[in-house]
Amino acid sequence: MVTLTCSSDANPAVESYTWFKVDESTPVGSGQQYSISNISSEDAGQYYCGARNHYGFGNSSPVSISVTYRPRNTVVEIDPPGQITEGSRVTLTCSTDANPPAHTYSWYKTGTHVQLSSNEQLTFSQISSDDSGGYFCRAVSDNGQQDSPAVSVRVLYPPRNTRIESDSSGQVPVGATVTLTCTGEADPPAHTYTWIKKRGDVQLESGKEKTLTLSKIRPEDRGEYLCRVANEIGQQESPAVSVQVACE
Repeated sequence: MVTLTCSSDANPAVESYTWFKVDESTPVGSGQQYSISNISSEDAGQYYCGARNHYGFGNSSPVSISVTYRPRNTVVEIDPPGQITEGSRVTLTCSTDANPPAHTYSWYKTGTHVQLSSNEQLTFSQISSDDSGGYFCRAVSDNGQQDSPAVSVRVLYPPRNTRIESDSSGQVPVGATVTLTCTGEADPPAHTYTWIKKRGDVQLESGKEKTLTLSKIRPEDRGEYLCRVANEIGQQESPAVSVQVACE
């Protein structure tokens, strides 16, 4: 509890006391003393009293009440907001409400106990897909600490490690079926697979199918095949694989 006491020199004696908070239009209390129980940060501010007798009214000089409290409302903001692509610069900023102000900030990636930074900001100068994950900050003041909710950082990148896997090895007999599967990594996932036969750069198929099936294979199907994978960020071609057809 905090108690403010008003005193005044008056003749005749003061008849009534009224309490005011600066920037509030209505009185907050009356009587020679004004008490605040269960004080909170909302009670911080400047207070003054007014004394009245038969001849008039006079105000005191204001006194300031400062309420200390531990960090609260701790949050992380991501700049730039929205889509994050690999190689871009990304800054996470920790903000909190505390009195006295927070003097230490710590950054962590969810699932780890390694402190990444001790500043108010965590900056990735060239962010990579390995940096994807959840991040939170810890704000510390003289009165305590608070962790922010984790924010999710998703780093988008073009297709990579693109390669072709074949369900057959060596020479394939005429009339058999060979299935080639294009694999790799991308975020967002690839939306287009284009199959190309290298000799003459003949485009065979293009669409959402990551497999190319060569049914009832013929000698003219021998050659090198590659796939081109594309997503919203970019594209990549696989190394070529050779399909060999046995002579009859």
